[in-house]
Amino acid sequence: MKAMRAQQLGGPEQLRFEDAPEPQPQAGQVLIRVRAAGVNPTDLVRLSGRLGQPSLPYIPGTDVCGEVEAVGSGVTHVKKGDRVFGRALGGGYAEKTCLAASEAIPLPANLSFVEGAAIPIPFYTAYHALHNKASVKSGETVLVSAGGGGVGVAAIQLAKVAGARVVTTVGSREKADRTRTLGADVAFNYREQDFVAEVLKVTEGKGVDVIIENVASDNFAKDFAAIRLNGRIVLIGTGTGKSADATFAARPCRPRPRYRNTDKAVPAPADRPRPCRGTPSRLRAPCSHSG
Repeated sequence: MKAMRAQQLGGPEQLRFEDAPEPQPQAGQVLIRVRAAGVNPTDLVRLSGRLGQPSLPYIPGTDVCGEVEAVGSGVTHVKKGDRVFGRALGGGYAEKTCLAASEAIPLPANLSFVEGAAIPIPFYTAYHALHNKASVKSGETVLVSAGGGGVGVAAIQLAKVAGARVVTTVGSREKADRTRTLGADVAFNYREQDFVAEVLKVTEGKGVDVIIENVASDNFAKDFAAIRLNGRIVLIGTGTGKSADATFAARPCRPRPRYRNTDKAVPAPADRPRPCRGTPSRLRAPCSHSG
């Protein structure tokens, strides 16, 4: 078979279209003929060697969509000829690749191979952030940063399906128009507008309930001015080429208590309210009470 393969680690210039051994499905695996493959930042990071040292020669590619050519023992939910999408075990930039059976998802008839290849990492990530991490609820307001990117596009649509009001930040007017067609209620061009001021304006000064943060290296300090008390910020990407998976809760902080000589009993240390030290728990960033 043919594949885009690298003989050494580095940038995409290392990839060559060349012959490669055809993979064979093992027990619990599905072999597919790849009709489309997604291009994700993680594919390039792995190719660079920053996520470990893959075996060489190396075929990148995780998100794939195609037709089942063969199945390993124990696989019963798909058969030869079925259209499926999913995350490959590796080597998605090739004519054929293998998926774990649990990753082989039947492709709906109304979706193309290209659309199917765009689903796995972006939509799985957005769903995990919105539901497993942020526990988004109908009626809440969600701010999606970088709404024109893959995860942003997915998060906008999934948040709307969940019944949320969606606000997003993008880098151009064209992207703003596109995100509105995807369901965003409000789209700000961060190059031309102060998104914190605009968010506070559309939320009547309260801030949003949830922020799905894709570019924290640029926005994270500002996020705390745009989030409401007891809101949730889910950090997906730092914007530096590294990834992170963490959730932070912006909670109301309490002023440091002052104890005076009074007739009232002073509470025991364990019962005293936690003093505000200018930072929400677990995060070294200014809270609303710090100067």
